[in-house]
Amino acid sequence: MDQRRLRVLIASYNTALQGNKGLPQDLVEWLIPALSPTHALPAEDQEPPDFVAVGFQELLPLQLGLAGFSGSVLSTRDDMIRDQLEKNLSQGASEPQKYSLMAKHARVGIALLVYAREGTVAGRVRDVQIRGVGCGQLGMGNKGAVGVRFRLGPDDGDGEGEIFTFVTAHLAAHTYALPQRLRDFQTIVSQLLFDPLDVTSGPSQIYATSHLFLFGDLNFRLSQAPETSQLMSQDGREQLKEYDQLYMAKEAGRTLHGLHEGEFWKFRPTYKYILGSEDQYSGKRTPSWTDRILFASHDEIPIKPLLYTSIQSYTTSDHKPVMALLLLPPTSHEPKAPLIDERAPYPINRNAWLWSIVGTSLDRAVGYAWCVLWFAGGGRTGLGLVAVMVIMGASMWWFGVFG
Repeated sequence: MDQRRLRVLIASYNTALQGNKGLPQDLVEWLIPALSPTHALPAEDQEPPDFVAVGFQELLPLQLGLAGFSGSVLSTRDDMIRDQLEKNLSQGASEPQKYSLMAKHARVGIALLVYAREGTVAGRVRDVQIRGVGCGQLGMGNKGAVGVRFRLGPDDGDGEGEIFTFVTAHLAAHTYALPQRLRDFQTIVSQLLFDPLDVTSGPSQIYATSHLFLFGDLNFRLSQAPETSQLMSQDGREQLKEYDQLYMAKEAGRTLHGLHEGEFWKFRPTYKYILGSEDQYSGKRTPSWTDRILFASHDEIPIKPLLYTSIQSYTTSDHKPVMALLLLPPTSHEPKAPLIDERAPYPINRNAWLWSIVGTSLDRAVGYAWCVLWFAGGGRTGLGLVAVMVIMGASMWWFGVFG
């Protein structure tokens, strides 16, 4: 019986609508912390992760995402991530390190890829499910979440194993939109639904799981503008946590119920940076920890963050990516899969299926129309609109004169 505690690497990055240009060529500092001198992990924490979950927000230009054209960008990122994981983790190892893609999915610009390490867990993953939900107007997917769930079978063949649920999200922007962010989380809980856990139950929510990981550009802001000196020191940043909207809302029991987080104040706020800069904030927004990683487990032994940090050296976006290396509790060997809590903080929305159809249909309609204008204008939507109006006017004149 394997009593080794599993390791999970969670990574998230808002890549500012840049498509294939949104990632640097070297992903070691972000995805392979054991090999990065910046992180200086102790030897006992350098074992390769068993699961790697990578979330993206603003994956590609919005019009292309709405139209459903995210496939090529997602495939390119998948190839790049797996290549760097396997190539770098195999260096100096006694045998090659391989990772299998368990799931990949995108809803507009929100994307999630989940990998499992071969030789430890990949062969035990089954019942993979992929879901998405829109939190935009009328269920559109410009804001929302993508989820992946699977069952990890027991290492000894007995029992049901454990259920893993990964959710990456992009919630409403701007400081004043805190109430909308709280509603967005409610929408995710009530409408991001997976298959029943057994034949006697209905659809299951994200909390019906053994381990839950929720991460992404959650867009919570600082309610008070910080002094520059506060941003530069850990003590100063720790003082700022009291003004962090997510921290305050969680403490008050208003959102992300039962989820835990590492010490986010140990790294600098992840937004909003001047493009090309490692440390200069834009004056257009209050610096904030918009990009977060939270987690929960069924076990009394909590998930232990071995590392939780941002990557300052990535400069192609106005966000900094974040990553967390997490040590899970010992694997359960109970006859049934243990769950965090079958009672979610919000009930299931019985019209979730209808909102999904409406939202996806609107995504495509708006996306296709926007793409037509965008292409007609040579990459400038406004110019495309003028061009289409001129063509329509000319056509009406032609048929009026010669029709």
